[in-house]
Amino acid sequence: MKSKHLLIWLTMIVLSAAVLHAQEKEKSQATVKYISIESVYIDAGRDDGLAAGDTVQVVRDNQIVAYVVIKNIAKNSASCQVIRSVINIKTGDKINLPHARPVESLTIHTTAEENQQKVSRHVRSMDRANRVRGYISTQNSIQIDDTGRNLTSMQPGFSGILRVENLFNSGIDFRMRQRSRYHKRSSGYDALDRDSAWQNRFFEFSFSQTDHDADWQYGIGRVFSPHIRGIGYIDGAHISRRVSERVRLGVAAGADPDEQTLNVNGSRNKFGAFATVEAGSYENKRLASTMAYAGSYDTGTVNREFLYLQNNFYWAKRLSLYQNVEVDFNRGWRKDAAGTAVSFSNFYLSANMKVWRFISMYFSYDARKNVRTIQTMHTPDSLFDDALRTGLSSGFVFAPGSRMRGGINASMRFPDNGMAGIISGSAYYSIRHFPRRGQSMAVRFSYFNTQFTNAFRPTLNYRIPLLHRLFLNLNTGSYIYQTASFVTTSYYYEVQADYSFWQRYYFSTNYRQYLDSILQSKQIYVELGVNL
Repeated sequence: MKSKHLLIWLTMIVLSAAVLHAQEKEKSQATVKYISIESVYIDAGRDDGLAAGDTVQVVRDNQIVAYVVIKNIAKNSASCQVIRSVINIKTGDKINLPHARPVESLTIHTTAEENQQKVSRHVRSMDRANRVRGYISTQNSIQIDDTGRNLTSMQPGFSGILRVENLFNSGIDFRMRQRSRYHKRSSGYDALDRDSAWQNRFFEFSFSQTDHDADWQYGIGRVFSPHIRGIGYIDGAHISRRVSERVRLGVAAGADPDEQTLNVNGSRNKFGAFATVEAGSYENKRLASTMAYAGSYDTGTVNREFLYLQNNFYWAKRLSLYQNVEVDFNRGWRKDAAGTAVSFSNFYLSANMKVWRFISMYFSYDARKNVRTIQTMHTPDSLFDDALRTGLSSGFVFAPGSRMRGGINASMRFPDNGMAGIISGSAYYSIRHFPRRGQSMAVRFSYFNTQFTNAFRPTLNYRIPLLHRLFLNLNTGSYIYQTASFVTTSYYYEVQADYSFWQRYYFSTNYRQYLDSILQSKQIYVELGVNL
């Protein structure tokens, strides 16, 4: 009887071991399905025992390729961030799940314990709640007039960018961006101009989750939609959902913000909806396209309604293309002002191409113009500038070594208001560790030509390290304007010092003196700040 019971127990143990072995074999590995510039996507999720913060191995041919940490996770999929790699990850590489036995690597020459310590430290730093980033600084800009016209001015101010990441481990970030300046003048420019005034701008004040790889993205407050660029900032909310590995859909709605205050302007509203499609990866070829429809309204009156289309194409490090266009749909007063129901408002195209090992070329075509809004609906046609400023621009950038860099560019614009074209261009050259190690020198020459004026601006910059974290910049240059009847020349020299101390604090000061008899002024700038 005892032997019978023993046989049954042995049979159950063997069967259990076989089942466990089969399950382990079945779920021991996942597969890399898609790679973006920021993340690696795998076909395993919560149902496979994974959790956000887990660190897993990427393997190929039984060798470790990289370590990745799980950032966002769903039932049967997850997005990961690379924290250490030996070679580039490829689609089809395998992922060792946490319960799988790690493979041996012939290419990583540190012990498993050392690897785990490095990975754990990285994960702890990534997952830390309430991490504060940004800066706070105070500045003062002084213009001293030496002409006797009593035009001296002072402009103290402060600005800052604050970002608190992962508030209380919620995955939500708090963001604020603000700038305030006080214009203090010795006298107004005219009878209606005040001697002094505050200027405050609150660009952003929001709670958001904008991780590129998260299934859901959202924000509330004074926010900027990362996908509907034409709508600008709104006092409201935006939300989007990744419906597949390639497609994201979303909407945004709110009031048009008063940038001078945090007050909400409820009489002017905005909304928008978009669809984004991404295909490929930055390792080879990638195409990202966004189509959005947006509208704004003031107390029920149409301000603007338009369709926005944007395309980005990237081919390894050889070629990148960017294009956007806006198509306005005009009705009501807008149709009367534009004279048509549909109009192309803005078109822009740019291309960057690597033509040789250390030479790249860029080209752009710009056909953007001003668009009438409610603020300008009653502006006479003679005063409203809606001319297409069609322009072409092209140039080269060359970097024959790690110490040298230079470039040359030229552009031409063709106004539609009967004026002659505007030609401009510039060339620059910089060299590091010249004439001594740690020092650098740069020279630039700019030029533009209009129907009435030729202008030239040569500049020279010399940067010297004086002490640890203390740098001195010596600059000189001139402004030369030539018309049919006279030539105006202004010369200046400039001294700038930058110093960082106590790891996070920085101090910068700048002094510019004009040497000619026309401007006769001094400019002084001082800034003190802290990196958070």
